[in-house]
Amino acid sequence: MALRAYLLLSLEPGCQREEIVRIADKIEAFPDVLFVEAVTGAYDLLVTAESVNPVEQLVNEVRELAGVRDVLPLKARPILRRERMWRNLSDIPLSRGS
Repeated sequence: MALRAYLLLSLEPGCQREEIVRIADKIEAFPDVLFVEAVTGAYDLLVTAESVNPVEQLVNEVRELAGVRDVLPLKARPILRRERMWRNLSDIPLSRGS
């Protein structure tokens, strides 16, 4: 089963638009990458990937690209559906015992 991961990339200071586009294009070429988008804030690029391989493999490949300063991987973990309280109302006593 494929697992989803998000990578937050910091690029070298002073990267111009053309350099950011070049880096994004190279990352999009990786087979496990679904989506790359430039963002503002503490990071410069957001990458969405899905793979049966360990995410560390992709992180190492991305870190080797010229212009990439740092990569923060975030592994997505599916949340199991929880039982809702209303489904168990019949098990809750409505009055205190006498």
